[in-house]
Amino acid sequence: MLSASYEYAGYSDYWGGHGEEDCEEYSEHLLYASYGRDTSLRDIINELIDDSWTGCAAESLHEGITQDDVRAALLDMLSDAGRADYASGAIAECSYNWGDCNPLEDCPCGNYTPDGEDEEECPECGHVFDNDNCDDYESPIFVAILRYEKPEQSE
Repeated sequence: MLSASYEYAGYSDYWGGHGEEDCEEYSEHLLYASYGRDTSLRDIINELIDDSWTGCAAESLHEGITQDDVRAALLDMLSDAGRADYASGAIAECSYNWGDCNPLEDCPCGNYTPDGEDEEECPECGHVFDNDNCDDYESPIFVAILRYEKPEQSE
């Protein structure tokens, strides 16, 4: 049996970590997805599935597990509202709440889009884009734990 649970969403520096376990009864596998300001929940789930196939989990997951099995487990961890957001392609809550800083959004006057340089100013209205307050070098991460319940071994 395969199940998934939410572990963390935010900057990796603030995550306390989680040690994967592998014992006779079950094995745990960490799945990671990066997200940005406009990332949908569907994008996050798809990246977690990709990570299960190409990341560290791929080396230790039971060979009979498919991407469809991983998707089903990840969708089961979501609430009904979360599954509705997944189906509709809505922006993930963690993405929406990531922060107020989006240095490359259009100027309030609507006539200028900055190119990301520090302390850039709109030539039309004088609005200053203070990009020093933005940490656009590190994407936050979404972490889920995939747990595989091993079949009982008969002696």
